[in-house]
Amino acid sequence: MKLKTSFFNGALLRKDMARFMPLWAVYTIGLVMFQMVSLRVNSESGFRAYDMASYYIQGLVIPTFLYAGICAVTLFGDLYIPRMCNALHALPMRREGWFITHTVAGLLFGLIPTLLAALVSLPLLESYYYVVLIWLGAVTLQYIFFFGLAVLCVMCAGNRLGMVASYGIANFFSIFIYSLVQTFYVPMLYGVEMKFDPFKFLCPVMQLFSQNMMVTEWPSKSEQFAISAFVPSSWAYLFGLAVLGIVFAVLAVIVYRRRALERAGDFLAVHAIAPVFLMIVTLGTGMMFYLFTQLFHSKGIYPFLFVGMGVGYFVGKMLLERSVRVFQIKSVLGYVLIAALMGTSLIITQIDPIGIVTRVPAEDQILFCALTTPYPDRIREVCDPAEIHQITEFHKELCRSRPDKHNSSESDVSIVDRDAQTFPVRIIYKLTSGSYMERVYQVSSGNETGKQIMKYMNQWQNVLGTDNLEELASKIRYGRFTVWNLNYGSAEYEIENEDIMPILNAIRMDAEVGNFYTHQFVPENRHISASLHLEISNSNTEEGRNDWIRLEINDDCKNVLDVLRDLSNHKNPIQ
Repeated sequence: MKLKTSFFNGALLRKDMARFMPLWAVYTIGLVMFQMVSLRVNSESGFRAYDMASYYIQGLVIPTFLYAGICAVTLFGDLYIPRMCNALHALPMRREGWFITHTVAGLLFGLIPTLLAALVSLPLLESYYYVVLIWLGAVTLQYIFFFGLAVLCVMCAGNRLGMVASYGIANFFSIFIYSLVQTFYVPMLYGVEMKFDPFKFLCPVMQLFSQNMMVTEWPSKSEQFAISAFVPSSWAYLFGLAVLGIVFAVLAVIVYRRRALERAGDFLAVHAIAPVFLMIVTLGTGMMFYLFTQLFHSKGIYPFLFVGMGVGYFVGKMLLERSVRVFQIKSVLGYVLIAALMGTSLIITQIDPIGIVTRVPAEDQILFCALTTPYPDRIREVCDPAEIHQITEFHKELCRSRPDKHNSSESDVSIVDRDAQTFPVRIIYKLTSGSYMERVYQVSSGNETGKQIMKYMNQWQNVLGTDNLEELASKIRYGRFTVWNLNYGSAEYEIENEDIMPILNAIRMDAEVGNFYTHQFVPENRHISASLHLEISNSNTEEGRNDWIRLEINDDCKNVLDVLRDLSNHKNPIQ
């Protein structure tokens, strides 16, 4: 009678649950204790629900990332010991059955602790019990992704060290690429700034840790906690990761079926990915050597880059080949090739043959542009042709006055007068092609271009980020200001709706006579007497936040100070 082909073994599952009970039991206890202690900190149930909805989902990203990797390497660790690996595959069990059973056990290792923690949280949340379901779903989806990726890394590695390296590289590969480009190439391209968000998006650990899953309203004594909206893009990202985790698990099965038993104990069991690993170790070690020299020399020393690359290359070869005899001619030629490619790419970037540094868009290709601070609260989109021409002329002059064609990092700013102040500015273009172009420069108050840019930036339209004060006033939902007194310290006051227009008009009057400065462009000899914060409603609720205008009021702003001091005489300070 032909035996049945089984893809699941119940006895092996029970063995996994019993054998590795200390692992998932300790995680369960830790998670439950964390929930109980954290949820009891505040006596208001609304605050407890808010914490679980907002912070616990993000706060468990790193523990889930680490726990999933530990579970995977623990369950499949027998593959890394040659004797155990050979004995295991001599049993009358298909590889698929062994793999699927361990995978189910690993999923239970993640589901049981979160489920028990959720059940413990129910009584504490009272009427906000539904928040537990949201938390449970988000944490489970996170675990599915990390565990699926960890299992794939287990199959690609030949020992535990290789698995840890593979798992770390797979999760933070985009951050490594960003760091590499930011360290060596961006400083050579004067004014060019590389966006971090796309690289963070490709790094699930950082993206999940920083993104909001829902828009919540902070409860007060007179209000109840509420989830006003879910963030579709965040949940789509999380569900996409879970699907990707399943795909990784399927790929892990395919890799496992083709895995040679004699690879047990090697650093990598899949030699096809060895060149990628070697390249990463080589460049990563070189970057660490280079950054180490910046502790003693601000510009870094490039010979140390190539020394570090050599160390990383041959250490990587030793790990892959499990031997110290790696200094053959073939290996040396491999390092020379990588070093030559790296050196050539740096030289080409320095020469800039396609004119990235000097590029200024033609005015007829610009839909709108903006000249603002590096991290503006609001961006005023300029569409007037005369003002667009003014900004492009500023841009051309900044390109012509590039401080040092051999080293143009942000730390080496364009300064004509070494005693002058320097201010960072950002130029943004929206082109007719639909693309954006951005540049960031350091502007000096010691030259004529810097003075003109400072004068432009301190116009009231740029200070407030709008050409229409009435429209801005209608969007302000909350405001506060602080007034400093040398004798009595400071006091903070709320701004009522009827106070908004007088304050905005006072800002316009002070700016028109040249006395108002944005917080980036306040001269050092000006004393700050007050600060102003205005919160502006944002129609994009998906982000779950509002825009702010933050201003510092110097002694020259007589109109604004008169209005604020008059208001402070009729208001009670915020306690």
